[in-house]
Amino acid sequence: MPLGGTAIGTGINAAPGFAAAAVGHLAALTGLPLREAPDRIASQQSMGDFVALSGGLRGLAVELGKIANDLRLLSSGPHTGLDEIELPALQPGSSIMPGKVNPVVPEMLNMVCFHVMGHDVAITMREARYIVISHSVPFCGYPSETPVRRSILMRNTITSAAAPSAAIADSTGVSNGNFLRSLLRTSERSFGLVTSSNLPNAIALRQCKSLSISST
Repeated sequence: MPLGGTAIGTGINAAPGFAAAAVGHLAALTGLPLREAPDRIASQQSMGDFVALSGGLRGLAVELGKIANDLRLLSSGPHTGLDEIELPALQPGSSIMPGKVNPVVPEMLNMVCFHVMGHDVAITMREARYIVISHSVPFCGYPSETPVRRSILMRNTITSAAAPSAAIADSTGVSNGNFLRSLLRTSERSFGLVTSSNLPNAIALRQCKSLSISST
């Protein structure tokens, strides 16, 4: 914590020992392992740790979005798509396309991922503190370090950290937890597709599966 650094982190006009005493008192009150910042100027002027955390959450969102899109692609069909898995029907599909199953859970997860990615853009731009220059207003001013800007950073980071885990919990808990179990039960349909399209490869696949089972 950069306590004791006063306005810009130099510590000028702060009483000697104030930082250690204040941080120690807060640690005792909260029970958290709080400690003094090794460089108060850097800690007050940079929120780079939050930017790095947000970047990691964005990477997680990208991977989750890929999984969601893979589920949508593999469930496409049955006549003009892959049709390797079957998503559970959680809502009515379409009045003009009988049997259509909307991929509502993967799409919900995609929306959460887009939300996290948008938060990361806002956090990155907030920390970069872009100077606005235009032909009509030559210099609009340098964005100062204000509590409002810090509150945006904190809110976006906390939301991005909580959203993916909540979305995953909702995805596995929809319809009494049957969503993922339904995918596992229908995964054997891909073997039937291989059998109908290429019998020699299907026989080889079956032999490989039996060898792996016996070896384990």
